[in-house]
Amino acid sequence: MVFCGKPSGGCHACRARKTRCDKIDITEGGCTQCKRAKRTCPGYRIAGELMFRDESSNVVRKFKATEARHKKALAGRRHFDVSSSSIQSTLSSPRVSESDQEEKYQSDISVTSPQVLQQDQLSLSYSLAPNLEDRATSFFAFHYIMDPKGPSKPLMDRATDLFQNQHLDESLLASMRAVGLAAYSHTAHAPSLMNNAKYQYLRAIQFTNAAIRNPEDVKKDSTLMAIQILAIFETVTGCRQRSLKDWIEHVYGAAAVIRLRGPEQVQTLGGRRLLLHAVSNILINCVYRGIRLPEHLREYLFETFKQSAESRLEYLLMDVMVRFADLRAGVQDGSVTGLANILSSVLEMDSVLLKLCTNPPPGWEYETILTDAQTDVIFDGRYHIYSDHLVALMWNWLRTLRIMLNGMIREILLNGFSATPPLFTQVKYTAQFQTATETIFALQGDILASVPQHVGRGNPPRSMATQAQSDNNEEVPSITMSEASSLIWPLWFAGNMANATDQIREFTLRILHSIGDIQGVRQAHVLANLLQTKSAIRVWDVQRETAHPSRSALLIQDSLKTS
Repeated sequence: MVFCGKPSGGCHACRARKTRCDKIDITEGGCTQCKRAKRTCPGYRIAGELMFRDESSNVVRKFKATEARHKKALAGRRHFDVSSSSIQSTLSSPRVSESDQEEKYQSDISVTSPQVLQQDQLSLSYSLAPNLEDRATSFFAFHYIMDPKGPSKPLMDRATDLFQNQHLDESLLASMRAVGLAAYSHTAHAPSLMNNAKYQYLRAIQFTNAAIRNPEDVKKDSTLMAIQILAIFETVTGCRQRSLKDWIEHVYGAAAVIRLRGPEQVQTLGGRRLLLHAVSNILINCVYRGIRLPEHLREYLFETFKQSAESRLEYLLMDVMVRFADLRAGVQDGSVTGLANILSSVLEMDSVLLKLCTNPPPGWEYETILTDAQTDVIFDGRYHIYSDHLVALMWNWLRTLRIMLNGMIREILLNGFSATPPLFTQVKYTAQFQTATETIFALQGDILASVPQHVGRGNPPRSMATQAQSDNNEEVPSITMSEASSLIWPLWFAGNMANATDQIREFTLRILHSIGDIQGVRQAHVLANLLQTKSAIRVWDVQRETAHPSRSALLIQDSLKTS
């Protein structure tokens, strides 16, 4: 029974017309209003009987409707079958200083609950009241461990096997929780969760350093993956240029673990995938700084190429990146000389990538859409549609590498034109200079055309949990943080070129800040600020020995020295 308050004492006719009823006794003909209207007064209700109303049927109806919605939501969710023993623990309120973390930017979206990844081969398992750690692990799984529908596999797909086999070491779990909590803190307007994220981050470092001192644990895939996820933490939380240094420290920490893992790691598919993920991040640093890839990584990388049953685009792309890093290092240390010789090498590498562009492997094709739609995420009236996120990622790194190669071609030719006596005086070199310039503009446009698929077609999504709609109202997948974060470096390279127009730079800045605000990848703001101030990444030029002593990379290096 439901208490309804004091009911009106007027007759039904007066209550229906919302007129004042003088409530004259019905034996005297009823109220004055009914008499004036020449109608029979319907009489009055007994107030005591109306103080409470039977709501049983309404309660049952509401309960059944809520239960139906709940069952529908559970049926649509996607879950990992993670054992409760591996993820259940009480998370105390950590006391971690926030002096190094500036919450300069606030997210514009709200996410009420994290989504969870579905794997067909895993049994469904869920909890009606997941704790904070469960939610953080699920949030990380949705955003960084995908079930791709296209021809490629995600770089973190090895985690799927670890989840299925329940080989989730504490270092891996803590790193996942750290990233999940940090990401959820940004997207759900919950800055208090950042304390919990930092607490899990420190626990992950402690568990990881304990693992690398164990001859058996250091060779586990979970140990290497934990370090790679710690690097993701810096991408998600980094608000200063210092975060780029912290990120690369974890990347080199992964390289040190790869050395300890030995040649056996390339014998399994999961080991090769983890190796490629680590080496791809290191190559970014090597190409940018003009330093050679460490010899042990080079050895394992090329062994991975041999183990592959077929030639894949990412293998060819990484091979060119290794050669380009070698060339830049040789030019800087003086072991490679002669402008003509350097030009010939760069042109040869660009020709390899040009063949990939004109004749991509099956499944790597994309569609170009021309539109008159005026949106913040479409540049110059066109955008691309790729079969999946990993295909778009590989294309953008191919374009980024070609931009750097053609930028070097222009630089070599300009130096030759201005030399005394001048070099490259033949007409073909002038045409080559023009071709390189036009190629850079075209590649910049292609990177910008990939933006809508990375951040949501039409407009940036209002929520990480909602589905964006395409121009023809077809459903497209929810945008993950992994997709958004993979775009920030190609965008930065495209906007950082000397020939970038004001329109390109403004668009690039807007998208980078959008990724930082909406997708919650805070390091995008760092790259945007570097682009806006036309600054170099100074922290990468500092000797790694001066890094913070708590970083996993240096502790791993200490283990290498004592092993």
